[in-house]
Amino acid sequence: MYRIRPESTSETLRHLLLGGAAQEWLGREVQRLKVILSTIVPKNPVLGETLQDGGLPAWGLIDYLNEAEWKQVQEKIFD
Repeated sequence: MYRIRPESTSETLRHLLLGGAAQEWLGREVQRLKVILSTIVPKNPVLGETLQDGGLPAWGLIDYLNEAEWKQVQEKIFD
């Protein structure tokens, strides 16, 4: 594995989300991913099996996306 040592630990830690803030951010990003995937669902029924009921995205969802769908997801996530 790798060990990374920042030049300035205090400066680096200042930009990290910790504890509850990290959990909130992750929750928002999961919701955002669900919205993004919901635009693909009509074309890919496997992804909609859990999303339609408010569930989480399918485990290994990338395996269910074709190249064009994956490109759509990437463009929206990194927009």
